[in-house]
Amino acid sequence: MKISGSRRLIKEDFKTEDQELVGRLGFALNPLLEQVYLIFSKRITISENMDQEFKEVALEVNEFGAPINSLSFTTTINKVNAIYVADIKVVKSSSSLPISSLVAGTSTLVTTSLPHGYTTGQVVTLSLTDSTPNVNGSFKIVVKNDTMFEVPKLTTIGGTSGNVVSLDGSILGSPYVMFRHEGKILKLQQISGLNPNTKYKIKFWIIGQ
Repeated sequence: MKISGSRRLIKEDFKTEDQELVGRLGFALNPLLEQVYLIFSKRITISENMDQEFKEVALEVNEFGAPINSLSFTTTINKVNAIYVADIKVVKSSSSLPISSLVAGTSTLVTTSLPHGYTTGQVVTLSLTDSTPNVNGSFKIVVKNDTMFEVPKLTTIGGTSGNVVSLDGSILGSPYVMFRHEGKILKLQQISGLNPNTKYKIKFWIIGQ
């Protein structure tokens, strides 16, 4: 198999409101796409064409979804192009968040006392809610802001208490990894898309050239 040509993701090719996201995707994907193009066009194996290694580390995130422990490790790759999450396991699932407000309506607006870190489409479980009727149960949510989301259940009277916990035991979305390479030391600066108050074991796929 041979590919006739390759094309990079260039943010200027997209609408202004999409350029930031495309730029981040391009930063992560363009090096990998180039490597895949070389593999197919030259008919060589991945191991012959690029440096790669896997590292498994323990990671805990706070209520904002940000890593609590700093992550750095040695690498044999001289120049790192990208880091991807190859596998992720939950060691301890996210703790429940207290609910401070339930606003009645055809869908119920739920406000948490702390930032929830959830994303639209995520499944959460509500319990001990005091609305009428209560909204206890599991729902796919629509996020409104950092502390508010909507659940698809009719209520006639709001409430002021309850708890919510995420059922998504792994990740909220595709994790985006920011890193800094200092000689043989690789430091992870940011990992997005993780559930709050959760401990993980994450295997990183490190790609270089």
